[in-house]
Amino acid sequence: MLGSTISTVPSLEPKFQLSRSRKVSAGMMVRLGPDGLTLVPWQSGSSATWDVSVVHALAASYVSQSAIQTGSAATAASERKTAEYSNLSSSHVFCPVAVETLGPLADDALIFLAEIDIRTALSTADLQETTFLYQRIPVAIQRFNAMCLTNLLTVSESLS
Repeated sequence: MLGSTISTVPSLEPKFQLSRSRKVSAGMMVRLGPDGLTLVPWQSGSSATWDVSVVHALAASYVSQSAIQTGSAATAASERKTAEYSNLSSSHVFCPVAVETLGPLADDALIFLAEIDIRTALSTADLQETTFLYQRIPVAIQRFNAMCLTNLLTVSESLS
């Protein structure tokens, strides 16, 4: 519905050289490549592409950073994604969207969402429309956390 009200229409599976899959374990495939691509120019004639990362701030690899600075796990994930897609800079505007399971978003994600907010407000003349976007992100994170917890409990129960 959002794509029909603003001039930047999202595409969930962009078809360019980074869209491929690799096998990570028995029966599990991971899609490599960005998560979305605008079909119309975003900036200077280039389309925007984004990749979403959800990181757990309490994971062993992030907990020491997270104890010092809120949002540091999301910032680290954003920097990793920017480096991973650095070869897109000539053909696309890359926007990493990194969020922690405890809520904080990386600065790059906030900038990208603010730009979506501005474009939506200009296109629809409704300043409240993007409120739903900002509300859906924490809801999606809560659902993800609930799913992880449910899977953890299911695995633990089956082991005993």
